[in-house]
Amino acid sequence: GTTTTSSFAVTPGTTTTYYVRGEGGCVTPGSCGFRTVNVTALDNASFSYGASSYCFNGTDPTPTITGLGGGTFTSSAGGLSINASTGTIDLSASTPATYTVTYTTGGSCPNSSNVSVTVSSLNSSVTQTAGVLTANQAGASYQWYQCPSTLLTGETNQSFTPTVVGNYKVVTTLSVCTVESACENVTVLGAESFENKSTFIIYPNPTNGLLTINSTFDGDFIIANQLGQTVKTFKINSNVENIINVGGLADGIYFIKETNGTQISGQKLIIKK
Repeated sequence: GTTTTSSFAVTPGTTTTYYVRGEGGCVTPGSCGFRTVNVTALDNASFSYGASSYCFNGTDPTPTITGLGGGTFTSSAGGLSINASTGTIDLSASTPATYTVTYTTGGSCPNSSNVSVTVSSLNSSVTQTAGVLTANQAGASYQWYQCPSTLLTGETNQSFTPTVVGNYKVVTTLSVCTVESACENVTVLGAESFENKSTFIIYPNPTNGLLTINSTFDGDFIIANQLGQTVKTFKINSNVENIINVGGLADGIYFIKETNGTQISGQKLIIKK
């Protein structure tokens, strides 16, 4: 088409040749007064990552370039460890934060585009207080294990009170991030675990020698001291009064517990003569 104004808009995103001349005179391209103007489209700088958020301990992501290759990647802040040529992010070397990644082409008509990427992190540490373990990351999902990898069914709270001395760990999950704590060695049992998980009745408590136990099912029982050491073992029949002689044990606080398959329950026992 022909435009007779002193300025006009060109179509973006296209490469087009235009012929320009002054008023009057020549009317043929290439003759007097004509100038050739080439308008070249901007490079396609499109790229994307597979996700918008990554965990610091995940697999390092590399973007897919759908535009012109051979460009350069940069970050909005220095905390992101990114390969300038490939755009691969080193997650473990990056500071958890949200970043803007920019890809700039190196073609004849350079262009750039941006993508937001978040690197997330979780606290994997555990605090032990009086035999109670607590995951230090708040607001997450939790699963406790007895080390090395025995799943503790139902133990999904932030805090966990073991009923057996040993090593324990927790797997914590929040958003895209999952971390596993180091194994924590529990050497002293917390009384709360026995009182909260009791599935049987004992009396009198304190006792000076004879103990009565009522249970809803048959089971193998043990009595342990505060160090978790077993000091007595015995069997219990369900739905009857079982009389157990504990007169041979010294005065003090013990834990009596019953094991039924994978479920362990118990409660505190005081011997006072």
